[in-house]
Order: sequence, then structure tokens, then C-alpha cells
Amino acid sequence: MDYSYRKFSYKKKFCGNFLELAKLFYSASHEYKIFFSRLKINKVNFIKSIINKKNSELEQITVAYKKYNLIGLISGFPLEEFRSRKLSSLLVIRSINNSNNVINFIKKNLIKVSLKKKRFYLSKLAVNKKCEGKGIGNKLLNKLIKDIDKKKFTYISLHVEKKNHNAVSFYLNRKFQIKETSNSLIYMEKKI
Repeated sequence: MDYSYRKFSYKKKFCGNFLELAKLFYSASHEYKIFFSRLKINKVNFIKSIINKKNSELEQITVAYKKYNLIGLISGFPLEEFRSRKLSSLLVIRSINNSNNVINFIKKNLIKVSLKKKRFYLSKLAVNKKCEGKGIGNKLLNKLIKDIDKKKFTYISLHVEKKNHNAVSFYLNRKFQIKETSNSLIYMEKKI
């Protein structure tokens, strides 16, 4: 089966199935999944609020399609923009929910990372469960690496949940190295 890939940004807007995009986003975002279930926030409205917005987590995404069905996504940004982009998403949540719980969530969950230059942060990589094991995640990752290599980044980095053994194995098999661990997350990077 052939798959197609399309890149979207704040200049070329995503106009596909927001519900499917939201499902993929949350499958790669454990911290948001927990938070949104507590606050009962409409996930699709959140996605519509941050998709293709300049300086958001989803300013630029590449998606995979099987026929017309959205089956995968990948997004990222320069590592030095990590805090501002995460904060941007969290402030959108606060505007939707108007709750002080968001401020507490920000304080607890805004991951501290060393903001090294020339590093690209892989924010989200998700593939529909029905399509896993077909090389889609690998193709999305390779497309991203090819794109960021043109922009003179020397490393790609990411966080992955410790308990997500499939994701940890996926990245280790693609030559990512574990650089740091916390209670629930592993920080990995790869020279490109």
C-alpha cells in the first residue's frame, strides 16, 4: 500500500481531519492526555488553536496518509525554543479552561532541558495503532532528519516515557542515545 506525506506550516495550513490529528497528537502526548482528562478540555478545539500557529508546538508538521486517512504525524522545532513553545500550548489550554490548575501544571511539568544550539527537538511522532510496524514512523523520522539537516542542525533530541518500551526501542534502533533519565522520562539524542 502506498502512503503519501504532506508538510504543513503556518504558511501552508493543515485543512484535514482535525479529529484524527487530535487522536494522533494525544497518542504521542501522555502529559496532555492526563491533563485534558482532568480538565475535560475539548481536544479538537485545542488542536485547532495551536495547529500551524507561529511558535506553537505544531507550527510545522508532516503527516502521513493512507488514501485519504491520516495515519501518522511528526513535528518538532529548534531545541532553544522548547520552553516558549510548550508554554504557548499550555497558555492556550489556560485560555480554553480558565483554571489555576493550568499554572500548577506548568510549574510541575514544563520539563527542564539544557537549551543547546544546533539541536532540533522532536516534539511528536505518532502512527495510528492499526498502521504500526509498516515503516511509517521510520519514513516520517527520515523525512524530518533530511529536512533539518538542510537547516544545519547537528543533533536531534527528544523525550520519551520510560514505560513506552516500544518507543524507546524504536529510537535506540535508529541510533539515538540515552543522555539523561528522570522518574518518568528518558532524554535521547542522535547526531545527524
